[in-house]
Amino acid sequence: MNVEGATAAVASSTALERIPPVEAVNELNKAHTLHAIGGDLRPMFNVPVHMLGLPASHRTKTAYEFVKDYNMRSMVSSAVGDAGVISQVTSSNLIGALQDLKSLVTSYLGLRDQAGLIFKVVFTDGSYVQFTVDIDSPLGTYIEDSARTAAGQAIPSSIDDVRGTWTNGGGDNLGPMADHFGRLGATMTFVGAAGGAITSIVCSGVGAEKVCRVTRVIY
Repeated sequence: MNVEGATAAVASSTALERIPPVEAVNELNKAHTLHAIGGDLRPMFNVPVHMLGLPASHRTKTAYEFVKDYNMRSMVSSAVGDAGVISQVTSSNLIGALQDLKSLVTSYLGLRDQAGLIFKVVFTDGSYVQFTVDIDSPLGTYIEDSARTAAGQAIPSSIDDVRGTWTNGGGDNLGPMADHFGRLGATMTFVGAAGGAITSIVCSGVGAEKVCRVTRVIY
């Protein structure tokens, strides 16, 4: 028996079995392309609100209005899914890579559902919201609870989420936040100098007993 020949045959067979399907190789190459361009399979793009072509009445609104205005959400959803906006924000190379990745029949690597874009819509005050964008859909999908101040603090859409501490340490003007909490139904209590800058808002309690303590300081 030719043991050396048999070993070589087994090695050759094993090597053949380890060759990945060409579809998987293609998807991996596209994933590398997306990673190189955007840093992720869902690269994020900052999109100033003026790029969305919204009516003038909505261009000066902020994330505070967005979280409570269903029509505004719908308008932004339509705008971020518009082909013209997508082309303006991204590059042809990125769109091509996404289209190639999504066009493959079989997703060996489980990447298909991750192949998309994230648009960070930035309002005039610096507050922002995030949408996932699929090049095959005319609408973007709002990422729930993604509304943030310019400094990255959460902007709740429900009184149930009004809990915790917000500060001006990152440079946020907390006046709009205090007004927002009041509109959501929280009981607002103020301490410190009237007319001073709000340095912190501390909220606790449940439901109708939600209370926010607002501290004001004159510098």
